[in-house]
Amino acid sequence: MKKKWIIHIAIAIFLIGLGLVNYLYLQHVAPLHLQDKSFQYTGKCVNIDREIKEFGKTNRIMYLLSMEDGREFWVDSIYAEQGKFDVSDFYKAVPDNVITVRYIDFNYSLGSFAKKAVEIQADSKTLLAMDAVAESFKKTHIVIWIAYAVCLTLFSIPLIFSIQNERAQRKLTAHRQQTKAQRRAWLDAHPEEKGAPPSARRKKDRR
Repeated sequence: MKKKWIIHIAIAIFLIGLGLVNYLYLQHVAPLHLQDKSFQYTGKCVNIDREIKEFGKTNRIMYLLSMEDGREFWVDSIYAEQGKFDVSDFYKAVPDNVITVRYIDFNYSLGSFAKKAVEIQADSKTLLAMDAVAESFKKTHIVIWIAYAVCLTLFSIPLIFSIQNERAQRKLTAHRQQTKAQRRAWLDAHPEEKGAPPSARRKKDRR
């Protein structure tokens, strides 16, 4: 019985820990309220490289911006796929120009200090809007929390049934023990009855 409860407690701790990991991961990778969580940088972009990053079984293009002072930023091509980022305008406006980048402190190992750009402006033109990135981040939150809810449900339902079954078994065992005790007490008081326990028969003989 103790082993089962240890397993139940371990599963509960795992589920709570998984929720905490989800929260911390999202705060790092896709924070909400980007205006407060992002930083601003202005500098000259000297080069744009295309990197291919693997996400499970799929690949995605990342645009790596190298700045004149050695800073690096990356832009996810998913915004272009969503129609919120024009790659041709990006290539025309960014290279060899001074741009303003708002970014979060997160990288995919694209360069030693490459940070994720959440807004890019060049010549007062917004090439990547923060609102578009924020909307994408919200969708990421929804998808991950739905996945967590499914995982929580899959773990919780068997756990709840197991706890209920254990409680039912304990009640049944207690009821059986109580019935046996009542039966024994009754037979002790009526040793003449068939099936009386030895203790009851000895009491009868002594009489």
